[in-house]
Amino acid sequence: MPAMLLLRRRTDYFLAVVDVGLGLLAGFIAYSLRFGGTAIPNYYVARYEAVTVGLAVASIFAGRAAGLYRRGALRPGESNVEPAVEASLSIGLAVFLVNQFGLHGALSRSWVGLVTLSLLLFSIGSRAVIRRSRRALVPLGVALERYALVGDDQAGRRLRADLTRAPGAPFTIVTALSRELSADELVAEARALRLDGLIL
Repeated sequence: MPAMLLLRRRTDYFLAVVDVGLGLLAGFIAYSLRFGGTAIPNYYVARYEAVTVGLAVASIFAGRAAGLYRRGALRPGESNVEPAVEASLSIGLAVFLVNQFGLHGALSRSWVGLVTLSLLLFSIGSRAVIRRSRRALVPLGVALERYALVGDDQAGRRLRADLTRAPGAPFTIVTALSRELSADELVAEARALRLDGLIL
């Protein structure tokens, strides 16, 4: 599996759970809007349920590939519209192709369209809500920015104490690095520790 599709951070697993739940909700809402209280044969209901589960799982990979799992997606001021459109359209196209060639058109095309629209709105909305609720997630260690402090001397320890004194900060300092490291060594350490940045 390509590295970009792997779930590495705790935040990735949290977002995956959110996306699966919203994918299931999108399928349910689309079904309710399309059919309302109309009874349809169990043959078709089973197919709607199976495809809904499939698109919910696929939303993880589509979102990961489109950039909805990048660190910047949860930062204030970053737009998630473009990656959300890319992810939702790719899932919508996949569901359409499965319906046409795998299920021989058993699913309603309007349901597919409603699912795509719901996924788009949920993708944008979920990141906006999480971004604004990050302080509430701090006790869980979720959605925290990861930084390393460059300076393991007394001044560095004092700065680290000042930065971590206030409770509820949406970041964590994972380690302190020596000032003696070269720029290339700092970059290598940042990549190895999967940091969001360095504090000098």
